[in-house]
Amino acid sequence: MEVVGPKKGTVQSWDKVYSIEIEKALGDISIDDFDMLIIPGGSSPAKMREIPEVVDFTINFYNTGKTVASICHGPQLLAATGILNGVNATGVSDIQEELEAAGAFYINEAVVVDNNLITSRDPDDIPSFIVAVADAVINQK
Repeated sequence: MEVVGPKKGTVQSWDKVYSIEIEKALGDISIDDFDMLIIPGGSSPAKMREIPEVVDFTINFYNTGKTVASICHGPQLLAATGILNGVNATGVSDIQEELEAAGAFYINEAVVVDNNLITSRDPDDIPSFIVAVADAVINQK
């Protein structure tokens, strides 16, 4: 597993409690290097959707058929890609309207799997999210 971002370096959580080391810049990787894309929640997805390279990478990754998993506010990035149009998805309840505006059929469940897309609502659903991600890894091999 590697943490990838627009550029390498250390970033802090919105509340300054956590530091995350971005190990590789988006420009230094290839989709072929990865089996799965996991988009975490928090405030970063709203920022990431503003970066065209991040949006393009997400679209291109999804279009390979490899698994894309996202939890909490993570689907905000997916909403910016157009890949939610006509798919079942979930996310934290306060982004339901945004997901529906992007064409998703919002389902208020812990985990929603639609083809190669896994979405989940919030931190309380992490155990179910982990099971769905693990299943996708096992079935991908």
